[in-house]
Amino acid sequence: ISRLSMYEDRDLVDLYEFYYRNDSIVRIEQDNDGGITYTFNYVDDETINVVAQADGEYEAFYLKLNEDGYIKSCSQSYHGEVYWSNNWNFEYNEAGQLVYVSSSRYSESWRITYNDSNAVGVSGSDSRSISYGNLEGKGYWVLYDWMYGIELDDEMEVFGLLGLLGKPSKNLPSSGCSWSVDADGYPDSVYIDGISMNF
Repeated sequence: ISRLSMYEDRDLVDLYEFYYRNDSIVRIEQDNDGGITYTFNYVDDETINVVAQADGEYEAFYLKLNEDGYIKSCSQSYHGEVYWSNNWNFEYNEAGQLVYVSSSRYSESWRITYNDSNAVGVSGSDSRSISYGNLEGKGYWVLYDWMYGIELDDEMEVFGLLGLLGKPSKNLPSSGCSWSVDADGYPDSVYIDGISMNF
């Protein structure tokens, strides 16, 4: 992914631009309310430090990766008018798909169940079932909040866009989602909860 545009009632509400060096993400520019810049620092093969800066305030993320390169834990802290912190934990199945999320700040957790490589249910702090059409999920990522009801912070959701929160389902979810695909079958837009996303 190199660009993601979000529209509400055809008005642009968010624009993400992704910058890479040697196939590794180094910066994300999010253009909304003054803009947010995410800067990635690769400490070693298992650790990434990320700082998200906006208007003199910032959030810091200390990401620990598992052997497959997915986030297994994240220490998040907000440095602004009010300081707060949060610890996230993530677990994955043998196929590299996210099966468990917990948040210390909100005392919430979610468990995802799969059938035939598609996430079909979420239980925990919010529960829902997920249905699918017959569109193959080529090259798409999961928006865990909008698609699965898992309340990741917007800043944590960014890591899902980068594939750092595991592999997506085999097919494109149809629960509350309307997809458009290009001639090769890759998604080029999705409409969810009044928001249209183009990529």
